[in-house]
Amino acid sequence: MSNMATYVLSAKTFALAELEKATDKFSSKRILGEGGFGCVYCGIMEDETEVAVKLLTRDNQNGDCEFIAEVEMLSQLHHRNLLKLIGICIEGWTWCLVYELVRNGNVESHLSEYAMAGHLLVKNDVYSYGVVLPELLTGRKPVDMSQPTGQENLVTWAWPLLTSREGLEQLVDPSLAGSYDFDDTAEVVAIASMCVHPEVTHRPFMGEVVQVLKLIYNDTDETCGDCCS
Repeated sequence: MSNMATYVLSAKTFALAELEKATDKFSSKRILGEGGFGCVYCGIMEDETEVAVKLLTRDNQNGDCEFIAEVEMLSQLHHRNLLKLIGICIEGWTWCLVYELVRNGNVESHLSEYAMAGHLLVKNDVYSYGVVLPELLTGRKPVDMSQPTGQENLVTWAWPLLTSREGLEQLVDPSLAGSYDFDDTAEVVAIASMCVHPEVTHRPFMGEVVQVLKLIYNDTDETCGDCCS
């Protein structure tokens, strides 16, 4: 634990007994979701604060490094669209991350992707960028519980529609009223589709995304120049 102290000073430390009591000893009835790094449980602390507790699966030293990286990053991030990391628990082989619990929707909708899956990867930034593109295209929020059933999570709803002309026409914000170039939009949508691909290995690197966007921009700029000349 002493070797970990340097990395976790900014996070509150919980006793394992506190979290066991809050989650009924990590009862299966309290499981909210599962990721590659462990299960997430809902819990109620003694002060009646509702929390989401991620009980980490530690298979190797790489898991330890990911835990440290996640604590460091989440303890420094403060944004209205990111779930807040409340604290941690490190007792023997039991390591936990404690987040605020958001009742409006499910945990997967509110935890950032790396927080749910437990893997800090370069391509998580690519995923986040891939979410921004559908936001711009549709005019919708990433998570909107006022949408019809099945459309609350923007990426889950939009991804299957990103691969066809009919789907794209269904996605585009009605307020645009056709005032956009379909071919250019389709190219950008193709990038978004790759960025949010369920399989991380199928996603491009951010540098590749930037290069493609530059090509699209340059082609569009040249086309506009030809039209004006």
